[in-house]
Amino acid sequence: MYHFLSIITLLSFFIWGKYYRDTKNIKYWSSAIIPIFVYSLSYGLRDGWGADFEHYKDIFEHLRSTDPCLYALNNLINWLGFGSTFAFIIYSVILSCGFFYIVKGYKNEAIYILPLLWVCSTDACGLIRYWIAIGWILISLYFYLQQSYYKSIIFFVIAVGTHISVILFLPIVLICNWKDYFKKRWVLMGIFIVFTALFDKEILGEKIIMPATDFLSKYINNERLNMYNDDAEFWFSGNRVTMIAKTETNEIINRIRMGLTHGIILYLGFGVKNRYKNGVIFFNLMAVGLILYNTVQGFELVNRYIETLRMFLAFILGFIIAEQRKYPLINNKLIFWSLIVFCYVNLFYRAFLGTDTLLLYNRYIWD
Repeated sequence: MYHFLSIITLLSFFIWGKYYRDTKNIKYWSSAIIPIFVYSLSYGLRDGWGADFEHYKDIFEHLRSTDPCLYALNNLINWLGFGSTFAFIIYSVILSCGFFYIVKGYKNEAIYILPLLWVCSTDACGLIRYWIAIGWILISLYFYLQQSYYKSIIFFVIAVGTHISVILFLPIVLICNWKDYFKKRWVLMGIFIVFTALFDKEILGEKIIMPATDFLSKYINNERLNMYNDDAEFWFSGNRVTMIAKTETNEIINRIRMGLTHGIILYLGFGVKNRYKNGVIFFNLMAVGLILYNTVQGFELVNRYIETLRMFLAFILGFIIAEQRKYPLINNKLIFWSLIVFCYVNLFYRAFLGTDTLLLYNRYIWD
């Protein structure tokens, strides 16, 4: 059922993207209701997905205190007389609205971008509160890029009030929007290769992340931070990747597979970043995510931020495909589309066939 509903969701995104591209006087939000509805039902009706599902179901049903904006939202849903199933649908609505805000204006590229946004946000099924906040962050980012700063601040405050950790995206976005940092393609690819192939994730955990967490826990009295610090060996040592990949051989295969995929997107994306509105900031955000992607696998807390930045590859890959249709980046069409198919297969692999999907994300409320 998971795979069937996922395909329906992707088709709704693709069909709407085609409609958006081909319709001159489109009523944007009226037409977007259908794919938003499909996505929200497909993932709002899930049951028991991931380690945090029962926790957030309990928080809603007993109206337990949590971050203020999520607490207010839960109280509103409860006041309206709806149960936890409806709450999870609303959580999905917030994220899907974030998708449709951020693609607004990319009339020719949305058909490619939207399905990839789904692929790059499958962690939303497990990291529930965090990805609700990311939905608000995407809306805030949209208004920021439109220079509607008051609206951007309002949605950013709501995001922080949903999950305080997303406050880190404020300096990240401002820095990535400051200038084009990657002037030379060979420098960018060199940095990417070094971090992907050589940087030791265990050294990162033992020498940087674990000491930093220990230092913060001494001066910041936060229950969740203290919990992570108490189990630092599990969360921050980098060894958690074995649990995710099951074996070291699978980990190596995944590193090679995703390293090649990300390398292709970075290499080709370098040629399109200056040709599209907001291309540079999207490229910068994506580049940070892709450079650090393999390095942080196994670090649950750090990885969630990198996965969020990696989500912007949806835009860059969409720009690459759209650009190829106008002014070929690679003259040989067979080579270009072979590379694109390779990227798509690897990006969709985890979403459809990964261990997380098969073991944790396959039950609905009617099962």
